[in-house]
Order: sequence, then C-alpha cells, then structure tokens
Amino acid sequence: MNARNVADESVIRVVGAAWLDAGRGVVWLVAAGHGPASAERWAAEVPSWHGAPAGGVTAFAAADADVRSEIGNAGPDPWAPRLAAAATAWHAHRRTG
Repeated sequence: MNARNVADESVIRVVGAAWLDAGRGVVWLVAAGHGPASAERWAAEVPSWHGAPAGGVTAFAAADADVRSEIGNAGPDPWAPRLAAAATAWHAHRRTG
C-alpha cells in the first residue's frame, strides 16, 4: 500500500494481481507450520487464486524466496529467517509439483 492507493480515508484502490495477497498468505501459513500443499489449499479458497496463472504463481514464489532470503540474511529480526525458509519451501514445492 502506498499513497497512490488511497484516494481518501474511506476508499482504497489496490493495484496489481489480486491473487498476490493469497500468495503472501501461503508463505505465512508455511512459516506457521503448514505444509506448502496445505497452504495452497487455503489459497484456493480465495476466488482470485483460481485466475492466477500457474507460471505466474511459481515466478512469484521464486522472486519472494529470493527477496526474503536477502532480508533474512541481512537483518536481526527473528521473523525474517523463518519467512525466508518458508518462502524457499514454497518455491521448492512449486518447482517439484
């Protein structure tokens, strides 16, 4: 979210693929102990997930794993390595089917 998404205090316009939020949720669920397949079943409950191209989801998983690995290795925040590991696990799951 940024200033371009907020027209006023009562209206928010989200720009981008709606399924990305479900993808971010997958990573958090894996970090909380769910398996990647289980987390994707949760994502399948989100209507926009059904329109997501499989290649796009896998590309997002790869990019998210890369970014979270950089963050996880660079900072002192205790949650960062856990999310990096979760994103990497999800990407591995996407690659192997």
